[in-house]
Amino acid sequence: MKNNSVKLWEEYIEYAVLAIAILVLAWFAWGAFGTSIEVKVGKRVVTTTSVDADLIEAAKEIAPKQSDSAPSPMEIIAPDPLGVTFTTRALASVSPKPKVLFPALDMSANVDKDQGILAELVMYATPVIPSPNDVRARQWFGTILDSEIDSIDDLLDIVEGPPYDSSWIQVDATFDIDATIEAFKVSSDDLHAVPDRWYDGGADIFDIQIQRQRLQAGIWSEPETIELLPGHLQYRDRVQEKAIDSSEKENIIHDLRGGLQAEITRPAYYLCKNNMPSEDDLDPETWDDSIKEMTEKDRLQKKLQIHMKKISKQQKLIETIQKRMDDLDSGGGPAMGGGGPMGGGGNSSGNSKRDRLQKQLGSANEKLVALFEKKDLLEEEIDAIGASDETEEQVVLTGEIRVWGHDMTAEAGGTYRYRMLVQLGNPFFGHKPSLFPEQKGLAEKVTIASLQSEWSTKIEVQNPMQWFIVNARNSGQSMNPDALDSGFVTVEYFEFSDGLWVQDTFIVQVGQRVGKLDDAGEPADWFVLDILEDAVGDLVILQHIETGDLMTMYPSKESQKTELHLLRQQVREQLDSSQEDTPDDPIEPPTGGPGGPIGSGGGGSML
Repeated sequence: MKNNSVKLWEEYIEYAVLAIAILVLAWFAWGAFGTSIEVKVGKRVVTTTSVDADLIEAAKEIAPKQSDSAPSPMEIIAPDPLGVTFTTRALASVSPKPKVLFPALDMSANVDKDQGILAELVMYATPVIPSPNDVRARQWFGTILDSEIDSIDDLLDIVEGPPYDSSWIQVDATFDIDATIEAFKVSSDDLHAVPDRWYDGGADIFDIQIQRQRLQAGIWSEPETIELLPGHLQYRDRVQEKAIDSSEKENIIHDLRGGLQAEITRPAYYLCKNNMPSEDDLDPETWDDSIKEMTEKDRLQKKLQIHMKKISKQQKLIETIQKRMDDLDSGGGPAMGGGGPMGGGGNSSGNSKRDRLQKQLGSANEKLVALFEKKDLLEEEIDAIGASDETEEQVVLTGEIRVWGHDMTAEAGGTYRYRMLVQLGNPFFGHKPSLFPEQKGLAEKVTIASLQSEWSTKIEVQNPMQWFIVNARNSGQSMNPDALDSGFVTVEYFEFSDGLWVQDTFIVQVGQRVGKLDDAGEPADWFVLDILEDAVGDLVILQHIETGDLMTMYPSKESQKTELHLLRQQVREQLDSSQEDTPDDPIEPPTGGPGGPIGSGGGGSML
């Protein structure tokens, strides 16, 4: 029984497994055919029933874009063919980096056969030129010669006359040329120094620019640049107008080093009457002492001037004698006026007069010949001194030099101060092709400027009439005091006109006006108010008639002023010159005239 039951279970288990398999297959078949398949694409849902329609619609959209004329929606870059990489490297430059560049040929550079051409572009350090130092100002007076007025255009625009009396401020400073050249040589790890051949080892000054300010109501005005004097050598206009090219710049430097540099750095003032004929006569180096004595060359030139005047007088004397002889020969003139009834006496007198004139003429001609011989000797001596001073080679500025300029437009009574800068030849100018683009601006201008100097001390411009109170006596101190003795002062008075200083000394009582009448006939505007005593000495109090302003002076200090002693010296030299029969026209232009300096602390003025 047992075995039969097992077989029966095995027989039925097979039918059960088969039934289960059939049921599973039926379930999968129902799922496949009875369920809809969906796929979500973006916002769209694609099913088995709609997929065909969607594919057809997409095909229609793609079809036009597959045309040969349609642009490609994306850039298709073909791969390099084999060997391109090799070819590229074979043709590439083997030069080192950075690249070596050969600039265009620099025609402005004077390249000698032993000089190499700058092949590689580099960055250069920008030079910082030091400023002028110790700027000073001093006033001078002079009467410009008529010949200067006639020969120089525009001079009449700033000078009235005749006589052409003028006053000017000479502005002086020192400038360090060696420090300037050192500025060209400055370099660093990244910046190179300016090549020496670009400035040829020197610094050349193209212009001295002076600015001034005027003190008004306690406030300094805006700085203004002083115009150069008419007729003086200058390059400022052409530099500002950019009318100078690199070739002309080299010519200017050649001229400056050949002897014209002094006309820029130390310009002489105009020829003036009774001037000392030395261009170094009023050198600012002597301002702290006195007027510099003339050099040997200056003395010879002054002798030559005196000699030329003697020759002129002798020639006029000969002309006068010759005219008298001609009058005598023609039967007229005073030589025949004494004739009487006896005509023979008249002829005898005429012959005697003519003989005397003939003798005078011969003597005058002999003297003229001797004067010309002495003139030739003086000229030979002057030429010999000049030849020894000259050098054949060009002169390059070195060391610390003095530079100055002149201001003719400062108004009397005004208070001014001055500053200065120097314009030098720009070593970069003409070398633009040798500069990187970011540094080409360095070569734009012909000149390069120094730093601006500090302002000078102020100077008050004086009138051509000056007075100084040099002594004072209080009431009761005179030689013969009386009830009306209120005290007095001694005034030393100077007036400049027509090339000469006139000096006078007079007494002014307390309560009286100081000085004389001016050109307009008006008396001075100050009067002596009182005389007091203090620890320093006598103190003079003056009051302005118009404004009521008070001014005090110590005669002991006034009498020691440098301006007073310089004016006295001018008067003494004029007397010495007149005794030597000094001519009016000087040979060499001085920096200032013996009209004399008037510093910033002049004693007073006659307005």
